[in-house]
Amino acid sequence: RGEGTKYLTDKLLWGLMDEGFEKQAASNNKFECSSCGAQKRYYCERCLHVLGDASLVPRVNLPVSVGIVRHRSEPPSKSTATYACMVSDDVQTYTYPALPPFLADSQPKGE
Repeated sequence: RGEGTKYLTDKLLWGLMDEGFEKQAASNNKFECSSCGAQKRYYCERCLHVLGDASLVPRVNLPVSVGIVRHRSEPPSKSTATYACMVSDDVQTYTYPALPPFLADSQPKGE
């Protein structure tokens, strides 16, 4: 690894680690989603719920609303948009052909 990568991992990223999160991750437990009943370790990608101790996930208020359009063949479990929705209520995901209201209103009629 280069020095830049070493600085990034050693100084910045490891500083974000939380002892409570590490304990939850090390436990290897799965949690039941309260909405759909799926058994997952950290989050439910279908319902966009944090599982386990939700206080370990930071919440962010954004100055704008964000609409992310996913391709219909992209699995929600592989989409980084899923994580954005879980840390901010200002982020919504849409699966194409569905569009955020601010984009849907600008589409020509008949398409």
